Amino acid sequence: MHVQSKSPVNPAAFSDEVEDEIGSVEYKLFTLADFLDVLARDDGPGDPPFNLAGTSGHDLELGGELAFWVRARDGIDLDQNGQPDHELATERATERLRDAGYDARAYHVQAKHLDDTPGALAAFAREVSGRGHHILEITVGAPEPDGIPVQLFTATLA
Repeated sequence: MHVQSKSPVNPAAFSDEVEDEIGSVEYKLFTLADFLDVLARDDGPGDPPFNLAGTSGHDLELGGELAFWVRARDGIDLDQNGQPDHELATERATERLRDAGYDARAYHVQAKHLDDTPGALAAFAREVSGRGHHILEITVGAPEPDGIPVQLFTATLA
């Protein structure tokens, strides 16, 4: 299992006015860019910018969510053996977003690097479903030396 962060990028602002030309819900423009700016911000030598490794989302500027994970930052996000740790980096990115007022949360997801071959994604989906998980969302990253990273956000129903 791996860690993925999910957050709304634009909370809705409900209107109390009753006027035909004003909708029931108001959304701001540029909210995705503002959200991404928080991750791309350089907060100094101990807290450099985050680089997205994979992302997906829906209805981003209309109250939806962005799911993502980030690459480990050089010399910053290291595990106890001194190796780059993208899970730690993703948790730190989630914390930065929360500090900026976003409702970001880290989740454990099913993850695997897949070969770029027909049927690889179907086999992974079958493997995860075979373990009793319902697949709710998929996030795919850019190809890496180990293959194409795929994360599946799942639910187990009782």
